[in-house]
Amino acid sequence: MLRFSAGLMLLLLPACGQKPPEREPEPRPEWQGAAVDGIAPLMTPQAVAKALRQRGYRQVACTTDRPAKANMLMRGDDPGCFESVDRPMRVRLNFFELKEGRRLAIANFDERDAHARTRQQRLDSSRNLARRLRKHWGKPLTMSQDARFVTLYWGRPGGSPTLPDLVSTTVSADLGASITMTSFWAYGQQRGPA
Repeated sequence: MLRFSAGLMLLLLPACGQKPPEREPEPRPEWQGAAVDGIAPLMTPQAVAKALRQRGYRQVACTTDRPAKANMLMRGDDPGCFESVDRPMRVRLNFFELKEGRRLAIANFDERDAHARTRQQRLDSSRNLARRLRKHWGKPLTMSQDARFVTLYWGRPGGSPTLPDLVSTTVSADLGASITMTSFWAYGQQRGPA
């Protein structure tokens, strides 16, 4: 038979039937100063569209078997891809419907002509970009690696301390230069079904 002290019972009784205390909301991550070509997570579709226009990007199909979806910046779950003859990177954007409205959650920038370059050129290009990012943001928060690649991650201020929003780049002869910006905060801020 279990026995509880009177003091423990007094501590437990008020908590019975009550909802757990509300967690403090996580502060909105700060992406200012981290934009690539004027684009960063948590921007509105209108702000992203303006940045794309200013740099001459036009929407293209993300894959050869699926045509580009019209007006993907403003609605839908499918990613949108954009290229500019004046820019070296191809952009892939994913928007989420958040409590505060539609916002950019993930932006991938990949070297547009990487497939036409040699393995050594792709490796050199990705190393040069990683060097520039280290110079700009300092020491990475963390990194992952195996025999074929090294990925460096920089955290953004705000959001969850255990899963911050991240900027990453991968050094690899397979990929060429690339930058991924991910707002993990946005995942937790998505609107539920209406």
